[in-house]
Amino acid sequence: MIVCDVQLPGLDGYEIARRLKSHLALRTIPLVAVTALAMVGDREKVLAVGFDGYLAEPIVLQTFVQDVTAFLGSPRPVTPPPPPPAPVQRPQSSRATILTVDNSPVNLQLVRSTLEPLGYTIISAHSVSEGLALVRQHRPALILSDVHMPGKDGYELIKAIKDDAQLHAIPFAFLSSTMWVESDRQTALALGAVNFIMRPIEPWALLAEVEDCLQHQ
Repeated sequence: MIVCDVQLPGLDGYEIARRLKSHLALRTIPLVAVTALAMVGDREKVLAVGFDGYLAEPIVLQTFVQDVTAFLGSPRPVTPPPPPPAPVQRPQSSRATILTVDNSPVNLQLVRSTLEPLGYTIISAHSVSEGLALVRQHRPALILSDVHMPGKDGYELIKAIKDDAQLHAIPFAFLSSTMWVESDRQTALALGAVNFIMRPIEPWALLAEVEDCLQHQ
């Protein structure tokens, strides 16, 4: 079996799959994608290029061995490796509440599934108006917002936050898969954003970016 990421520098997983499946001696080896891609159509695209299976990150350690070996044609008994030492847990009081604003339910769910298992409280809004109402109600420790949304966009949201004396100190970061020009990033930072994070992004990288943004409290 070959377990392969999709987002790799240089030769990506799609090209690896094409080459393996065109090789007579290698094409029968089960090829499984393990990836953070979770947009609509990603699963179909992964399978279309030749992957035999698809597992989305963040992986569930308790079931990962079983999930992977299910793709083997005649799986041999597998003894799961011993679990790693339990990570040092932060006190529950240190977990932050994060507001995510995005008109895409898939994007909102991806952030939630990445951060909630680590103890963060995630509040989701599907529009700028809903986001403003929730930020006033919950006073989150961080706001993550898309830029381009129907109606009011992320720039209007950050302006409203920074113009409010009671809210302007809340760190605000953009999390977007669209940046039309570099000036988008510069505009965001000039309006007071602490970061402009681009999708697609691996779960561990998103976590690192979020923790960095929280340092601006």
